[in-house]
Amino acid sequence: MCLLTAAVAVAACTGEPAPSRAGTVDDNTTMTLADSAEPATLNPVQGFAPEGGSRMYDGLVGYQADRTLRPVLATDLPQPSPDGKSWTVKLHQRVRFADGSPLTAADVVAEYNAVLDPAGRSPLRPDFDMLAGVTAVDELTVRFDLSFSFPSFPTRLVLGVIPHTALASPQPPGTGAYSVASWDKGKQLLLGLNKYYYGVPPKVVKVTVAFVPDDATRIQRLQSGAFDGIEVPPSEAVAVAKFDGVKVITEDTADYRAVTLPAGGPVTGDRAVRLALNFAIDRKELIGTALGGKGTPAYTPMPDSLPEFVDPQATYRFDSTAAGRILDQAGWVAGADGVRAKAGVRAAFTVGYPGGDLERRSVAQAFATQVATASTLRAVHPPGSL
Repeated sequence: MCLLTAAVAVAACTGEPAPSRAGTVDDNTTMTLADSAEPATLNPVQGFAPEGGSRMYDGLVGYQADRTLRPVLATDLPQPSPDGKSWTVKLHQRVRFADGSPLTAADVVAEYNAVLDPAGRSPLRPDFDMLAGVTAVDELTVRFDLSFSFPSFPTRLVLGVIPHTALASPQPPGTGAYSVASWDKGKQLLLGLNKYYYGVPPKVVKVTVAFVPDDATRIQRLQSGAFDGIEVPPSEAVAVAKFDGVKVITEDTADYRAVTLPAGGPVTGDRAVRLALNFAIDRKELIGTALGGKGTPAYTPMPDSLPEFVDPQATYRFDSTAAGRILDQAGWVAGADGVRAKAGVRAAFTVGYPGGDLERRSVAQAFATQVATASTLRAVHPPGSL
């Protein structure tokens, strides 16, 4: 069961400079942000920022606000061969990585070969099943050869490029505006300007990203002035917008929330139960209840922003009658307490969520309430978390 959500970011913004915090300056050249999750790695080959968007790394191309592509490290958009089975990319000259080494075709070839190499165990490898090989035509030209025509292949080239000498590094240098100054695992990431950056340097010269998984803690510390910007659960956005000097920014995203139903469980392992649950959930009501209306119903993990991957027929109507009929036909019969059972197994299961995640807690609670009401199954959200 999926829902697409809108990302809600909060930025401290007052007409006058914000009061200085310990260890900071108030000339708007530094910024302290808080994120709910810490990345396991900063290496693009190992899955960091696969859709681009990192200010430390640039792809050959990048997404614009309307999801169209623009050249970044490439001089122009990738050019296809007449049969669509190869794409050629020319690189900008005089681009350097944050360690001072020059960007060449060899770096691009090495990176994409590392993604394809089974020994490297890149989580991105399945996304490149159409890619047969990568060749350096010359020092600044790369050709991607495909096993079959794939018109949207340029969207795969947003991956941040790193030096061929740093493929195994957990924090390799990139060509973006910022580079890693320090990474205190479990606490914060400190970014400084990349002195070799080929573009216009940003005015903010120091960015601190604190890792604070608990939603309530991030909100409290924003209100106290410890952070300049955070991500907040949609359900909390209205309250946070009332804080002095705070602006709430909402952006449409490809992010989604889903209740995962284990296929090996005694209840959810039954295909009929999973099918019935898809009919039993009113996604629109759940979005209003759990996400403050910030989202749209979804039926697969594919967002509408990627229409080439969306099957418009893959939907489930809200129909509690159909859900009950499916369960009846599968032998899940209501007992004396109103909860269905089959072969002595009660149709009850627990829905877990990460501790401190208010958004997922709200989704779990709303889901459990709807399930119990619509289909006489019982999904229980725990008082704590899993």
